[in-house]
Amino acid sequence: MTSVALLAPGVVRGNAGFGGISFGGSSVAENAFYVNGLNVTDFYNRNGFSEAPFAFYQEFQVKTGGYSVEFGRTTGGVVNAVVRSGTNEFQGGTQITLEPGNWHSVAANHYDDEGNRYLTQRRDRDSLVKTDVWASGPIVKDKLFFFAMYEARGATPRNTDDQGESITYNNSHTGFWGGTIDWNITDSNVLSLMAFSDRNSTTGDVYGYDYASNTTTGKTNQVFTDTGGRNWALTWTSYLTNDLSMKLMVGRNEREAFTHSQLDVDCNRVAATNAFLQGNSPGVQLGCSSNSTVYSRQDTRKQGRADFEWTLGDHLLRFGYDHEDDTSVSSQYYAGPGAVYYNLYTAGAGATLPNGGVMPAGYPGYVRARRYQIGGTFKTLNAAYYLEDNWQLAPNLVLNAGVRNDSFDNQDAAGHSYIKMSRQIAPRVGFSWDMKGDGSAKLFGNLGRYYLPVANVINIKQAGGLLDERTYYAFDGWDIRELNGVQYAVPKLGPQIGAVDTSQGDGSVGDLRSEVDHHMDPVYQDEAILGFQQMLGPQWSWGVKGTYRKLHNAIDDMEISATAQCGGDGYIGWVMGNPGKKTTVWGDTNCDGKPDGWLTVNAGISYILPFEGRGKLQVKLAVYNLLNQQRTVNVDQDLQTTISNATNDTFRQSIGFQSPRFTQLTVTVDF
Repeated sequence: MTSVALLAPGVVRGNAGFGGISFGGSSVAENAFYVNGLNVTDFYNRNGFSEAPFAFYQEFQVKTGGYSVEFGRTTGGVVNAVVRSGTNEFQGGTQITLEPGNWHSVAANHYDDEGNRYLTQRRDRDSLVKTDVWASGPIVKDKLFFFAMYEARGATPRNTDDQGESITYNNSHTGFWGGTIDWNITDSNVLSLMAFSDRNSTTGDVYGYDYASNTTTGKTNQVFTDTGGRNWALTWTSYLTNDLSMKLMVGRNEREAFTHSQLDVDCNRVAATNAFLQGNSPGVQLGCSSNSTVYSRQDTRKQGRADFEWTLGDHLLRFGYDHEDDTSVSSQYYAGPGAVYYNLYTAGAGATLPNGGVMPAGYPGYVRARRYQIGGTFKTLNAAYYLEDNWQLAPNLVLNAGVRNDSFDNQDAAGHSYIKMSRQIAPRVGFSWDMKGDGSAKLFGNLGRYYLPVANVINIKQAGGLLDERTYYAFDGWDIRELNGVQYAVPKLGPQIGAVDTSQGDGSVGDLRSEVDHHMDPVYQDEAILGFQQMLGPQWSWGVKGTYRKLHNAIDDMEISATAQCGGDGYIGWVMGNPGKKTTVWGDTNCDGKPDGWLTVNAGISYILPFEGRGKLQVKLAVYNLLNQQRTVNVDQDLQTTISNATNDTFRQSIGFQSPRFTQLTVTVDF
């Protein structure tokens, strides 16, 4: 599906670190993907979808913009795929695909300015063998048909760790299966079942590795990864009259993410920055496990929708309703005794650490012992109504106008709504003019609004009782140990530096009124498209299209470190809201250290002049987000983000972010 979408103009691959595809400049997390009407988009973080082999599909629609009100929950693009079906003729086929590892390009190692290797990937390889077998035909002629497909897969990638001190040989062997059954009950009623499974299991055997001699030592671990799930959609199509048709669909979409290893109980993950290893390398691999996190998540979408088409003269009315129940069951914690992940950093004596502690003299660096745990069952309910009129105003001119009403309801583990947005009205209008009347030249245009739901990952992060405990110690040397004949290093912990930091999460679910803007607006986008397309023959055409998009709102987490009422003593913490707009949260209004009411975060000066008799003149100068702090996002070796003012040592870059500051002058006169 990705390869087909990339053929459309304006569609590109996302950053290698995130994957996905981008439509017209939108992010990779703003798209929607459908298979026979079933939404298979990843609703956990909206990056990805349930996948099937190319040969499983009959046709694709790639919509880069200007799409019908039938489609929603996206501010990017839409890919709508239809699966193959059987006919009265028996058919079958097979296809074998080979991707030998030696035919792949070789990745380059990365070195710093001093010539030290900090990212080892030159000897990584990937190989793949796929065999597709399919068949289709009648079960009962003219009545009941089938299409079935199976794909046997064998993937054997290998990869080294960043330091080149361990190597993992992976083996993925789970096959894909899928198919359809279509039953023509009567000439006016058809029942169709589509089902497929993209479940995949990968086993990684981890060995000690010497990069200089390109030799492996003893086996140290085995890592297991399960992804994908089973999907199905049952559709009833009924032609109620010659002018009115109905389509009812119920379906289920599953996505699993499960990672664990044999050493999760006994081995903590150990990682260090490149700068630290330059002067403190133990000469052996860090830790006895390459798996940092025991991670299990099961996402299940239960979907139902009803769509109608009604022809009234020159008008084709389309209307319908769809509902999704998106549930994530998640559990995540670090591997090893105490569920602790050790990260090592350089710091000089007197340096201030992220928790406010001061680095003591006599030590080359410090160890951050991070304990991380989060989990629970979380649900989001999405629903929408839509109505659209396609009016054949003239033989060569079609006008369409529609409206969609979306609602999103993100819930915590107890089933309570904490981000609820309703009555999100999205109007859309468009036209298509066949300029010559023969289909050879077309002028078209669209105006529309599109809304994007909040991903389930927000439910889990905010309402899952996150424990993110960070304890800092002076680095007191290495403890060299051995497992299965392979030596490994674990840091010795010196004196604790500063207090334990639980600012990112102390394991409890706080008052969510203090974590979500009380008046938060949804993410939505307005779009205008004008285009022209002309045929140059039976096989060639050319065209030009202009697209204007404006994203009116974004939702992000922002740290409110002070308030106008209480200054720094009114610290609220991380709040989900709309950057650049007022933020109203539950906080401390009288500076007694206890949240007791709603407050709006801004800084401003007001002057009120009463008139004689009655009325008043009010002048207000406000600076919004004045007290919000500039922060930097760095990426740890475990791909967990950390918030600090430093530059990440491994990746040599930092991403600064801050809610935009802006000044507003308001003059009000009351008589």
